[in-house]
Amino acid sequence: DLANALTVLSKHNDNDKVKEFIETSINKLSNNSSRDMYTITAIIKALYTNNIDCMADTRFDIENKNIVEFMYDEYNYISQIAGFDKDIDIEFIEAEYTNVAFHILEYNGIFKVESVEPDTVSLSSNDYNYINNLSDVKNHWSKESFISLIEDGVIPYSTGQNLYPDNFITKGEFVYYMCNKMNCQETENNYFPENIETEYRDEINAFINWYLRKSYYPEQYAERESFINTYFNENFNPNEYITREEAMFFAVLCEIYGDYDYVPDENMDYSDCDIKYKEYVEICVNKGIIKGKNGMVAPKDNLTNAEAAVILNRGANRFPTIKSYI
Repeated sequence: DLANALTVLSKHNDNDKVKEFIETSINKLSNNSSRDMYTITAIIKALYTNNIDCMADTRFDIENKNIVEFMYDEYNYISQIAGFDKDIDIEFIEAEYTNVAFHILEYNGIFKVESVEPDTVSLSSNDYNYINNLSDVKNHWSKESFISLIEDGVIPYSTGQNLYPDNFITKGEFVYYMCNKMNCQETENNYFPENIETEYRDEINAFINWYLRKSYYPEQYAERESFINTYFNENFNPNEYITREEAMFFAVLCEIYGDYDYVPDENMDYSDCDIKYKEYVEICVNKGIIKGKNGMVAPKDNLTNAEAAVILNRGANRFPTIKSYI
């Protein structure tokens, strides 16, 4: 969490107090003893975004290797035991399994950190004023979530555009935004041939590919197929409205957990949940991702654009944990 906080603060290091805090915290990070890939990834990102040469700074060496070289070697090891091509020379260290903010590349023994963070969108004053004062979310409880997601590049926005907060959102649209948020990498795999013509085909395949690679060994074909059959029955149905329980299912797949102290209503009714979604719904409620409607989960209700924006925004700056193969 400290490393992720330093990444966010890197955008404000022109403030003397923030700069001092960053320097003190960087020293604390140098005492890290974890070998967890997620932790090491977060540290590398924190160093990189704060203009610290993590390949030259010996404070962060692990097992007599600079932290980047250690990460690269660890990924190669995991790649080999997971059945990947061990000779590949451009390694997407965590992008193979989860959302990352950088690539680590190696050419002839020379390592390089290359930023691949999704572009952020700087709203013009006209756009900001329009959304705040003239748009259909100007007085809506979801307005700040929409603004945040637009600025993060999750939701595309054109000048003068309304956002229709109370309209229902389709499965394709929701996963399109989720894919933007997670920065899922494109894939040639087509998991739903029947959806070949859908507008969101590429994003749907990228999202599913991201999750399968994060969660299963490459040789676990049966498990992958079982997952798709259980939750999609080989057809994603992207043009159908997404229900609240389906949205909660996707939120848990991405581990988008809100950092909120929320105690759910003990009388919350889960009886209407589809059995395959019940566990996901309970996690979302307990984590404060969705707080229910007047004490009711309402799992079969269609999700609105506003509700989708809040779900996605509550996961801001929260990266999913890499699945360990060791």
